Amino acid sequence: MDSLVKIFQAANGEVRLKVLRFFLANDKDFFSIDDVEFNTKTRRDPLKKDLLFLAGAGFLERKLEKNSSVYRLNANFEYREALHNLVFDLKNLDKKIILDKFKKVGRIKLFSFTGVFIDDIDLEVDVLVVVDILKTKEVNKVLADLDATFASKLRVLIMDVEEFDYRKKMFDRFLHLVLDSNRITLVDKLSERVS
Repeated sequence: MDSLVKIFQAANGEVRLKVLRFFLANDKDFFSIDDVEFNTKTRRDPLKKDLLFLAGAGFLERKLEKNSSVYRLNANFEYREALHNLVFDLKNLDKKIILDKFKKVGRIKLFSFTGVFIDDIDLEVDVLVVVDILKTKEVNKVLADLDATFASKLRVLIMDVEEFDYRKKMFDRFLHLVLDSNRITLVDKLSERVS
């Protein structure tokens, strides 16, 4: 059976996708199951099965270190580049999934995608979020979840309305670069302030 076909035979697709992204983003080092569990925020049992499966498919290299297995991306895996392009194709991602994650941090007043979502890698922000009152504890949880899901590839700028207004009034160059980009906006309740 083709190794690419094996990779997509996932009983738990969410774990598989997180594992693929993690190893494709961190392709040089060996990682223990504990490392992968921590970084992908996945449960150990399905993760352990998935690592063994991906090693069997040739995607990962596996070796024993101090009586436990460690894994790293197989540098010779034939579909490595194509798979990287597929799992990190953020332009075609259902953007509402990301928007829904941020609804916990406060009432969203402005939510825009820039950077990798609009093919502008020079912009240092991929997601701009402005909320009424920022719930810091929730922000940390959402950002940790995003890091686990996208292997720390997304750059997020999040602020409350007060900071947004201040930075806009002070002609903050960084903010204006984001606002002046061809961003994809899902929520805009600040249109009079953004223009």
